Amino acid sequence: MKPIYLDWAATAVPDTAVLEQAFTESIQYYANVASRHDAGKQASELYESSRAAIARFIGCKPEELIATSGATEANAIILLSLLQKQKCSGTVLISSIEHDSIFNQARVLEKFGYTVKTIPVNRDGFIEPDTVASLLTDDTVLIAVMAVNNETGAIQPIEAIASIVASHKKPMHVHVDAVQAFGKIPLTIRNIHSMSLSAHKLGGPKGFGLLYLSEKKPIQSLFQGGNQERSIRSGTQNLYGMRGFALAVHNKNPQTAYEHVSAIAARLISGLASIPQVVLIPENRNSNANNFSPYIVACSVPGLTGEVIVRYLSDNGIMISTGSACSSKHTERRVLNAMNIDKKISQGAIRISLGPSTTQEQIDAFITMLDSCIKKYKP
Repeated sequence: MKPIYLDWAATAVPDTAVLEQAFTESIQYYANVASRHDAGKQASELYESSRAAIARFIGCKPEELIATSGATEANAIILLSLLQKQKCSGTVLISSIEHDSIFNQARVLEKFGYTVKTIPVNRDGFIEPDTVASLLTDDTVLIAVMAVNNETGAIQPIEAIASIVASHKKPMHVHVDAVQAFGKIPLTIRNIHSMSLSAHKLGGPKGFGLLYLSEKKPIQSLFQGGNQERSIRSGTQNLYGMRGFALAVHNKNPQTAYEHVSAIAARLISGLASIPQVVLIPENRNSNANNFSPYIVACSVPGLTGEVIVRYLSDNGIMISTGSACSSKHTERRVLNAMNIDKKISQGAIRISLGPSTTQEQIDAFITMLDSCIKKYKP
């Protein structure tokens, strides 16, 4: 059987046409983007036109996009910029379901004097705007809330949260990790000061990302060097990465892809429901389907561990995960714990993530193999 890839949230299937074109052009325009000679200017023109294309897709100015090595670095730039302040004090609010690149970075800020508080979620994995409002104080300096949770697919109400923060009497920085949302669901930058993006989640190059940083909310980066990328992220600029990201965005038709994936997700959820031992996470996802990204579906087989299911399926040519690839070596399920999910359910949790090329036949094969796994290990 041809391998079936259902781990798109970890990384998308590479768009070979995009990567090949970006590679070819980066070789053709091999000069340093910052060089002043003609070859450098040609490389710079391609680099900046690619940045502008992504900016148009987002609805921001090109100069508001900072090239990084990925979303982890983009998140770090924002959080660690707080260490440039004369006095390291104040409160940082992060959601309890943030990616490790936010959650663990915030712990660094604690060591330097900041107070870090987590915003709780309800049992369905959503942050409630009123909860954020109740936590805002005059010493709050930054709020970080992801757009789509990478384990459950829960779409967070970032527009409502950003609006609440904007109406507060004291200015605060709102940062959004948009890795699982960008190019997949509608996104707004209204009242949002910074946003992290990743190229490989759309089939573009690995090791390249962007930080959207509103010109209205300048920061001083902790990292110093040359003056590339508005002096926020110095270093030789990556033409291959920028060009590849632009081409990946250009090749996207978000509405068409969303409609296709939604139909595939519906078939997947229906198939999971046909297996009595399977529990959706959250269990009432179907009653609130519009608030979940169809690209990510979480479920559990209580009594089996997620690792056993992943290994069995992998041995049979089907690739899924237990959760975030970045924390796959950890046994603790921090996101599910934050949702107060029963321990037996969290231990048996798996994540199935879909993409534009996922087919109904692949889903049917997955359901059949999952049922086979359950019958073998949990008769």
